Order: sequence, then C-alpha cells, then structure tokens
Amino acid sequence: MDRLLLRADELLRSGVENPAGGGADLKKDDSANGDPGKDAPMPRVAMSALMLDAVFASKVQNLQQRCDAMREEATLEVSSLQVNLTQLLWTMGPNEEVSSVLGGAYSHTAIPHLLPLMIPFLEDLLKDE
Repeated sequence: MDRLLLRADELLRSGVENPAGGGADLKKDDSANGDPGKDAPMPRVAMSALMLDAVFASKVQNLQQRCDAMREEATLEVSSLQVNLTQLLWTMGPNEEVSSVLGGAYSHTAIPHLLPLMIPFLEDLLKDE
C-alpha cells in the first residue's frame, strides 16, 4: 500500500497526465458544454485532481485498515488483561487453609488483607526454630 502511495505522489510531482502511459486515452464527456458526441482528452488540472482524490482515498483506506488492526489488537489485550485479573482475584481471594491458621473469624477474608496478620505469626514460627 505504501508503494502505491509513493508511486501516486511521484506521478503527481512529475506531471504525468496518465499513470498508465496514454494521456489521450482518458476521455471526458463534454455533454455539459453542449457537445454530447465529442470526447476530448482530460485537461491536466482535472487529471491532477483525480490523482489527488485517488491518493486521498488510498490514504484513507490505509488509515482505516490500521485503525481496524489497532482496534482488534486492543480488544485482544483487554480480554487478556481481564483473564489475568480474574485469575489474580481468584488466587488472592479467601483461602480456607490460610484463614484457619488465624481463626474462623477470617474465613471470608481475602489473602492480601490477611498478610498483616500473617507476618507476626510467621515471625513467631521463625523464632521458635
């Protein structure tokens, strides 16, 4: 896609009337000028405007594709974050084994809230050894 954009910019700068090579091949209907049957070569200004429109359209399409790719990547990252957070909350949730050491009153207390209570208990265990 980037090669096409560079090629279109190059053609616009060089002043080539028709990127395919035949400037007189592109025709314009002059029915608005009162000559419904005559075909004339497109003026250079009109061709340049068409090229600019084509470059703009291809740039917009390229940006839309990048936006879609970024949106998809962001969705995947958010879902991965949700899974990791769910696992962390499950891991750090209430634990019967840990709370049984401190007493039944702490059976519904999450592990992070038990840590301040567990530190003195663990220090006492180390002193006993």
